[in-house]
Amino acid sequence: MENMRVIIQTINCSITDELKKKVKSRFIKFNKYFTRIIQTGVLIRKDSQDKKKGYHCELILSKKDNNLFTIAKAGNAEKAVTGAFEGMRKRLRKMKMKKQRKYRLSGLLLSDQLQTAEEA
Repeated sequence: MENMRVIIQTINCSITDELKKKVKSRFIKFNKYFTRIIQTGVLIRKDSQDKKKGYHCELILSKKDNNLFTIAKAGNAEKAVTGAFEGMRKRLRKMKMKKQRKYRLSGLLLSDQLQTAEEA
């Protein structure tokens, strides 16, 4: 995780150093889902056309085998960032559970094959 790059970009707005630190610390929490994250990117932009949900936050998480992408909209930058991170967390958790189920099933099949081989 030490060599993971975090790129933060803003368009038509600026963010505080505190929010930048929050973004970096939240990416570190994703390490419990996947340890081979290469690069992460955050794009925060303010849309002048949309008054209610004027801030858009896009998260890109690059792994060795694929990229994950999430978008969230909110009335301020912090809520948009929080929404995007929640969406990415749910997605990563779902992927991890799916992977664990796959391995659990393959382990059960293997143990069944071993039992039938022992019985024969």
